[in-house]
Amino acid sequence: MAPQRMPEALWNIKDIVILQFLSFLMDGLVALGQTFLVPPQHFFTPYFAVLLHLIGRLFFLTMLFYWIHYLYDLPLTYLGLNLKKIRQGAVLCIKLAVPLVALVIFLAHYPLSREANMEAFSPLLIIEGLESLAISLFYLLVLTLLFIPIALSTEVFYRGFVGSYFRKKTGSILGGFLSAIYFAIFMGSFTPGWFALYSVLGIILFHTYNSRVNLWTGTFYLAVFSAAITLYVLGFSWLF
Repeated sequence: MAPQRMPEALWNIKDIVILQFLSFLMDGLVALGQTFLVPPQHFFTPYFAVLLHLIGRLFFLTMLFYWIHYLYDLPLTYLGLNLKKIRQGAVLCIKLAVPLVALVIFLAHYPLSREANMEAFSPLLIIEGLESLAISLFYLLVLTLLFIPIALSTEVFYRGFVGSYFRKKTGSILGGFLSAIYFAIFMGSFTPGWFALYSVLGIILFHTYNSRVNLWTGTFYLAVFSAAITLYVLGFSWLF
């Protein structure tokens, strides 16, 4: 049975460093694949890039499961990956995701916000009415489903491993803050705006995990976030 609070971190800093290195290694191999395997300036280029990114994250997820199950002899339910909690995670995610998607749509279509970020602004779809809004929500669902495996690998590592480690060492409040900063740094957030965004996102995801011990909530929420940013703001450019 899954614990009723964030699980005690049995791993140490050496495990986190090794897993972080493996995560970077997978990202590096994906980048090489994009350089040598993905055809440049082709209609299918973004989709090849997404496929490679998905394959890389699935390999990393396999490594994380190996670490948990074989090196520490723990069931996946120890981290809150209980199949019975999928529905609970999905329901909570919907409550959290509705204001998130509304905010992303508003900021993406707010003239001043768009002008200030024109160079980075490359949406897959621009909403011009109720019909295009309905179509965009369908694409949002499709992209969310596509990003779930990627988000799951992120949540298992940054909340299951890193978050629980910082919580064990420094407590829930400081641990949540430190794990959010760690998350923002290693997600490649090198501009103030994106660093602040990922820091806030990290705090939200840590809190939901710490209070519910359910990695599915954070996984679905991060998948919706990635899908919304891809669809309404950056397109697939953030994967390159």
